[in-house]
Amino acid sequence: MMTCNTLYDAIVGGDFAATKDLLCKTGSLVNEVLGENEDSALTLSLRLGRAEIASYLLTYKNVDINYRNKEGKASLYYCMAKLQDEKVSEEMLNILRQMVITIGGCNINERLIIQRKEENKTKEENNNNNNGDDDDDDDDDSDYPIQFAVKHGQSEALRILFESEHPLLNVNVTTVQRRQSVLHLIVHKRSLALLHQFMLLLSTSNKQTLDLDALDCDGHTALYKSVLLCQYAIANALCQFGANANVPCGPLRQTIAHLIFQSWPDSFNQSINQSTN
Repeated sequence: MMTCNTLYDAIVGGDFAATKDLLCKTGSLVNEVLGENEDSALTLSLRLGRAEIASYLLTYKNVDINYRNKEGKASLYYCMAKLQDEKVSEEMLNILRQMVITIGGCNINERLIIQRKEENKTKEENNNNNNGDDDDDDDDDSDYPIQFAVKHGQSEALRILFESEHPLLNVNVTTVQRRQSVLHLIVHKRSLALLHQFMLLLSTSNKQTLDLDALDCDGHTALYKSVLLCQYAIANALCQFGANANVPCGPLRQTIAHLIFQSWPDSFNQSINQSTN
């Protein structure tokens, strides 16, 4: 117990030399539970942004890269969250590469946070009391790594996830509340560049089949949503990638042609009025 506390203190203090010395003497400490948050040495070091220590821990063959602490967060969550911090982003990209590609077996197809049953029940009750607030984005807490990378524009992280060979990246995951596919998220980001990058990675990496016509909770495909949001460049690209323009969407079972022609009478009448004045 005393040794675990010493290791905890060394990591919290960012003392790489002391951490390395302890682990050289007692390698089994690498997966010991540390502190009230029930972290492993790896989740603790990543949570605190101790990149040098985390990178060293990953050299141990028995290190558990998929261990989740008391909050249900694994190393992958903290690594991707720290990519937002410019001070350690480059180091965290290297650690992400180590976990996903070099070591392999990283749970890239599990949600970044898997809460305990009692916490899930409380969150579900809170969602039920939310009175149906219509938010484009689900909470980051429920994200898969691929969704987190898209939402936060983490292009390099996205590329690393696609390079995983064990397991292969699941590209058809959806968000919890609004059942949005990755394509829906890209549409809401209004990023044509991100769409092209995603489709390029898809075509050159694991060759998975992407469901281009998945429906969200509104019954909308990503293509229909892009037209609805007037993102015509994205809509055109989706059509070129093979999205079906004839999928009936929403409660009225409309296609994108209905959306386009609905706007036609107003513009037509306006042009007629201008020409007659």
